[in-house]
Amino acid sequence: MMSLRTIGLVVVVLAGAAAAVLWIRHSERNPTPVAELSEPTHSVNAPTNSDAFSGGSAAASARVGGSPAQDLSDSALTKALAAATEHRAFARSLLEPAKAGHHGAQYFLFEALRFCDSGYRFYFDRPGKRRTLDEALQWASTRPALRIEDVYDVYARCRALKEEDASEFGTASAWLEKATAGGHAIARVTTGQQLLLKARLAAYAASSRTGTAGDGDVGSSKPIDEALQLFRQALESKEPAVLWKFGESQGFFEDDPKQAMKAQFAWFLVACQRGYDCGESSSWYRSACHADGRHLCRPGEDVITFIKRETQNDFLEIEQLATQINVRLDNGSFEEFGLPAKAEPVG
Repeated sequence: MMSLRTIGLVVVVLAGAAAAVLWIRHSERNPTPVAELSEPTHSVNAPTNSDAFSGGSAAASARVGGSPAQDLSDSALTKALAAATEHRAFARSLLEPAKAGHHGAQYFLFEALRFCDSGYRFYFDRPGKRRTLDEALQWASTRPALRIEDVYDVYARCRALKEEDASEFGTASAWLEKATAGGHAIARVTTGQQLLLKARLAAYAASSRTGTAGDGDVGSSKPIDEALQLFRQALESKEPAVLWKFGESQGFFEDDPKQAMKAQFAWFLVACQRGYDCGESSSWYRSACHADGRHLCRPGEDVITFIKRETQNDFLEIEQLATQINVRLDNGSFEEFGLPAKAEPVG
């Protein structure tokens, strides 16, 4: 059974770009309270070069429930979501194929709904009150780590979805559950992240109530075992987006936040090497550039060169870890990642 520790919670909850750079630059600061960390970052997945997440023929999968001209491959939907300027229209384009059982459509419908749920919860919604755009902009302007552009982005993409009746679309969690049950690899690793994060937060809450250090187990091992199986099943696909997302989860496998971040960056390098979009226009890179409220980009830089510059002397170790990960992936040695040696049915 995995030991759940509150150490490294910052890495787990904010495993995205801003957390990475903030850790690099401010590792000596006191951790930010959990209440300030629990909101997701607002970026969409970067495109990958593969369509094979949900199994079977990508061409056949792309046609399930969609119009003849609609490309429902994962790579196409990833690009469409990244380019979407209005998420209600994007969600509507996926609703029928998702209802018809297309697991990729289900997953990306989840992503569109989650983006707006988390974006509005972070910038606009407060108990008993919804901020106006002007109020949200004013609030964000007083927090150096936030960008005004992100407030505008969430508002433009999500206003129609969040401020009009959206009951026809269902809930993000329901679509993720369907996509996970259907075997969609990115959905599986996403659900695994959620299960472990809930367990970690439960451990943190329990330790806060009792005044203990928060080490040890959190009740039943079933959710943790299920999460590890989902990770195991997802990694079998070796898809770049899955590898990237598993990298975001390294805070669950390393007690030392610095080691967890090195492991995360190593998985990021592997994902980049295997086809994940790590260019200067990728969402993670754009977010990393603006971490801590500063413009950290340099012309012609990409994710790998950015990580190399920011980690400096640690980059050689990160490269060595990436090489080790590639060998283990190619050999199918998933147990060496802290996962079950054999994939078993979940549920």
